[in-house]
Amino acid sequence: MSSLLYKYFDFDENFKNSLQNGYLWFSNPNTFNDPFEFKLQVDENLDDTDILEFFELYKKHAVNPSNEIINDFNKVLFMYRKDSKKFIELFLTPFVSHLSNFGVCCFTNTRDNLLMWSHYANKHTGVVLEFENKLLDESIYYMNDSVNMTAIDQINYSNEFPTIKVSSSLMNLSEEIRKVLFTKSNDWKYEKEVRIISPRNGRHLFDPNCLKSIYLGYKFSDENKIEINKLLNKHFPNQDITIKEMMIDDRSYSLKLKSNNI
Repeated sequence: MSSLLYKYFDFDENFKNSLQNGYLWFSNPNTFNDPFEFKLQVDENLDDTDILEFFELYKKHAVNPSNEIINDFNKVLFMYRKDSKKFIELFLTPFVSHLSNFGVCCFTNTRDNLLMWSHYANKHTGVVLEFENKLLDESIYYMNDSVNMTAIDQINYSNEFPTIKVSSSLMNLSEEIRKVLFTKSNDWKYEKEVRIISPRNGRHLFDPNCLKSIYLGYKFSDENKIEINKLLNKHFPNQDITIKEMMIDDRSYSLKLKSNNI
């Protein structure tokens, strides 16, 4: 994973507010345009030990556990043997609900992807922010109340949902859930996504020192150039943030940097 992360934005009021107040928005995965976010499947070939571990996790994490279930393990075994899919669905519910409360902030390793400039930066009229990834992740953790953990990693791209094996070991469970958080369809591979996961969604403050550069789309207006300079001078007065402009390459379907910085 690169030491630098890039995030594409429209130059709109949401972005200006984010820059003025020094925060990034962590989204609920249920609001993403990819309907397969956080989809998973569980290995249904469980032995009695696996079912017992599943059973113990359910008792610990279920919001409204069924007393009938948690008091009778033999009934749980019978349920699994009668209909393993229904058993998995019931016992997976608290974990799926837990995942849906997470917040996700998406970045990429690339600042010059044509499709992302078109889709996420309003047809090249927006901007890309460049962050130092380690400092950004640490500041998200230390600067925000109720953020008692963060996870940062490169997305793994696959044609199949990740299959997890539930274990009562916290370490093993964390690793299994991590597969779900950092796996997407191969169709998104061009994005080279890196994401930071937080236990909550909404605004997350970040250290101003994380922000290293701002890249302006090749259609970024002169009026907006004046405005973004004012924003930086007012809200990041002591930061050495470079503003760079993108332009179309003369000989290929690609973008490049203008030689001069603003």
